[in-house]
Amino acid sequence: MVYQAKDLPKFEDFQFPTFEVVTPHSKLHLTVRSLTVAQEERLRESALTAAKATALLNQTVFECITDKEPPIDTLINFERNISIVDREALLYGILVASYGEEQEFNITCSTCSYNYTVKENITENVDIKLYDGRENLIEKTVEVELPISKYKAILCLPTLKDEREFANSKGISQDILRRADSYIIMKELHIPQKQTQAKQPADGETEKPTPTNNDDKKYLVVKNVFEIYSYMRSLPSRDKVAIRKAWNDAFGDYGISLLVRGTCPNCGRSEENPVSLIAELFRLSQ
Repeated sequence: MVYQAKDLPKFEDFQFPTFEVVTPHSKLHLTVRSLTVAQEERLRESALTAAKATALLNQTVFECITDKEPPIDTLINFERNISIVDREALLYGILVASYGEEQEFNITCSTCSYNYTVKENITENVDIKLYDGRENLIEKTVEVELPISKYKAILCLPTLKDEREFANSKGISQDILRRADSYIIMKELHIPQKQTQAKQPADGETEKPTPTNNDDKKYLVVKNVFEIYSYMRSLPSRDKVAIRKAWNDAFGDYGISLLVRGTCPNCGRSEENPVSLIAELFRLSQ
């Protein structure tokens, strides 16, 4: 028997649960919906390298935004105009829309290593700090001279595009990607030319730095994020501290933090445990 369109059963329409979010850096008011079963299966079944995990995460978050208007009307524009911190806020909204306000968390006691489970209302334990200035943080850059090496770092607010490009670099593992915010906050690294011969990146297959236009005798400028990562690994710790301080002064500590409170039933220790929203998304989708 051949069915025609008129013979197919009709189902009542339903609305996905949604949650409204304000992104901390870009200050966009967005509504995100619940994950679908198909999206959960995609998260669960994918063999995730660092690059695949980043691409899949960004695509899933983008798909869950209900109204996609400029500057996030396409996935490419979404990655260019959303910071990593902004994505955290969107992930929080997706978790609430998908699994409800009350969720169970597995905790390992920091004193006795006992594992236990607590149920918490995550809308009551979240702290969100929004940027309230007028300057566009996505477009902002800041220059800082490093105290020991005398390199100059051009700092920026890393976007999802920056993170994806770093994840696609050769040799980047999940462990390195978790530390990416130490490197992708640099848009450029200007290196005194007399030092470049002794400070070549460990991976010789990346493109070579190019001279700056305004002073090609003094500095080489490195723009490739993996090259920046390679150079930074050989710098003194004090330089890294200077970079982080300058970045915090320029871009602030805006963002979202979720804490889960628990009391260990074995030793009685009470503590607050920070929650990784990315880890929760992959855990709950399993």
